[in-house]
Amino acid sequence: MFDLATPDNVKSATTDPHRPKDFLDPTEIKSFLNAAKAGRQGIRDHLLFLMMYRHGLRCSEAVDLRIDDVSFDRATLWVRRLKGSNSGMHPIEGDELRAIRRYLATRDDSLPWLFVSERQSKLSRFAVNYLVDRTAKLAGFQVSG
Repeated sequence: MFDLATPDNVKSATTDPHRPKDFLDPTEIKSFLNAAKAGRQGIRDHLLFLMMYRHGLRCSEAVDLRIDDVSFDRATLWVRRLKGSNSGMHPIEGDELRAIRRYLATRDDSLPWLFVSERQSKLSRFAVNYLVDRTAKLAGFQVSG
């Protein structure tokens, strides 16, 4: 169905031949998302990474999402872009909408943010960076640094 993306079959004008591949192909994304389910906050982490992947969210854009940015009746998400990009409405697919509902059903707080920490505060971008690193290791990816 999908060909694996490698530095040999993916070329761009800015690709340095000495630089390793710095993206995930669809098979790797599936492995990464499955690994995200394994943690203590697996429902939240899976949803976070799924939304970041599908909507192209930067880390800070993802943690700034609020529950009222999700329109359940229209199946849309309002994304506030940073760094001068245009904000806008994004469609939400059925499995993603179900994942949002499943995650919100696990929460018993009235905080406005979509993604919250175990300490009941807004998830920080540093926490997301840690989660990406941990999930990548769980998925069996080489992690530099």
